[in-house]
Amino acid sequence: MLRSLVVVLVVCTPTVVRADGWVTAEAPASFAASAVQQGVFRPGVMPAVGVYASSERAAIGVRLRAGVLRDGPAPDDPFRDPGTGGLLSGGLALRLPLPAGAWVEGVGGAGITGSDAAPVVELGVGWLTTVGAFDVGPSARVIHVVARQDMDTLGSATLATVGVDIRIGRTRMARPRPTVERIEVAPVRVETMEPEEILVAASERDHDRVVDQDDSCRVALVGCFRHEGMTIEDDRIILEEYVLFDTSRARVRHAGQTAILRFVQEWQRHPEWKTVRIEGHADVRGPDAFNQWLSEERASRVKVVLEHAGIPEEHIEAMGFGRTRPRVTGTTDADHQSNRRVEFVIERGSR
Repeated sequence: MLRSLVVVLVVCTPTVVRADGWVTAEAPASFAASAVQQGVFRPGVMPAVGVYASSERAAIGVRLRAGVLRDGPAPDDPFRDPGTGGLLSGGLALRLPLPAGAWVEGVGGAGITGSDAAPVVELGVGWLTTVGAFDVGPSARVIHVVARQDMDTLGSATLATVGVDIRIGRTRMARPRPTVERIEVAPVRVETMEPEEILVAASERDHDRVVDQDDSCRVALVGCFRHEGMTIEDDRIILEEYVLFDTSRARVRHAGQTAILRFVQEWQRHPEWKTVRIEGHADVRGPDAFNQWLSEERASRVKVVLEHAGIPEEHIEAMGFGRTRPRVTGTTDADHQSNRRVEFVIERGSR
């Protein structure tokens, strides 16, 4: 079992390509789960701490545990009475995020129990939710101490822990306000149709409001225009992730500024647009905290680009929704891509 866990750790280590550091503290009650130990130990406590580096896909860290099981009834043979049962262990941990803030973790390492050193492996599951400055949630683990031939007669031991995990630092890392070179937007002449020109007969073959040659498109903010990765729905312009950003990054790509400039040009032509709200969204995979931070950071960086392109700050709002508002509910790669997006939402009025 220990060998298999080490192999999994080695294979998965390359997935942590964007180190994001955080610390956990575990406060559990512990119980003897193997028959021999149940007869000589009562429940105790075995707290642990861990330091991790993570990406969207996985986290790797180091965990340290120290604790005791209380002394239980004396065995028939007084020479076999171990008194209290202590364990000091350390190991390499691999934690994988699951949907809705859940996680699963494996730990492999070594420990000291009594005067003996032995291999120790752990398997754990838990769930975290954000509470103020921390992520907090329940956890349960199984700890197996592998006996060697020269250990005492109690042999291998299996322990169970149930408690609370607290994660510190994942959502509290400071992010400096990005600096963006000022973008000069040259006046452009955009050919559009007047509203009365857009209305067509009911016989128009794809049943939308625009005379076109092939594909159907909708009239929304600025007449009808199509661009790969861009969708217009009523007062929303929806840009998929790859149009503006690299994967798991918040910096606006140079190529993505073209789409933003296109929007700025339309803003200049529409004095009835009062404000634009920038909404960042993530797909349903990965930890809640990371998705929330990434969606907020992307929206704020797009806001900076809009400001430097000439839209006054007071006319721009930016917010992130993490993975709480998916566009589609499927689980294919195309569905996830549709959910990773930034939306410009127009509020009409007088500015």
